[in-house]
Amino acid sequence: MERPKKYIASWSGGKDSTATVLLAKEHGEPLDEVLYVEVMYDNKRNISAEHEEHRDFIYNTAIPKFEKMDVHVTVVRPEYDFMDIFFKKRKSGPYTGKYYGFPLTGMCNIAKCCKHRAINAYNRDIKKAGFHPIHYVGIAVDEPKRLESLHNKGNGDISLLKKYNITEAKATEICKAVDLYSPLYKFTKRGGVLVLS
Repeated sequence: MERPKKYIASWSGGKDSTATVLLAKEHGEPLDEVLYVEVMYDNKRNISAEHEEHRDFIYNTAIPKFEKMDVHVTVVRPEYDFMDIFFKKRKSGPYTGKYYGFPLTGMCNIAKCCKHRAINAYNRDIKKAGFHPIHYVGIAVDEPKRLESLHNKGNGDISLLKKYNITEAKATEICKAVDLYSPLYKFTKRGGVLVLS
C-alpha cells in the first residue's frame, strides 16, 4: 500500500525557495508545510549562523507573511552547529587528529553535517508518521547542473521553478513584487551559513 504524500517546501529564505512557495500557492500545488532549517553558529549561546539581517527577514517579515497566506512554517534547528564542526577532529587521512576548522568554499561540511542531517531526520519522522515526504526544492530553470543533480537523486523531489519555467532573475521579480526579497542580496548572490565567515 502506497503511503500518502506530504508536500514540503524546503525553504532558506532566499529568492528561489521563496518563489517556490509563492508559485505553489499561485498554482494550487499541494503544500502541507514549509521547512526552514536554521543552522546555528553556537547552540549553547543561541547564536544563529544566518546573517543578522537575513534572520530578521525570516522571522519578522517572511514567516508572518506566509502565515497570512495560510502557509505553515516549521522551524528546525540541527543538533550540530558551526562550532561542533569547527572543533571536530579528522578521523582519517594525512590530517588525522587535526580540527576541521574554518570551512573552505566548495568543501564545506557545515551544510552536510548540520542542515542535511536535520532534513534527513525530519524526513524519517514523517515516514514514521506514515507519510512519504516530497520536497519542493528552489532550483531555477537556468541552473542545469543543480537540476541534473536533483533528478539523479531520484527521491521524487520537485523543482516548481523548472515546472513553471522560472529563471533566477524571474524568481527575484516574483519575490520583489510581494516584498519577500531578502536584504541578504545586498551582500551576496547566494545565501548560506558561509556568509558569516
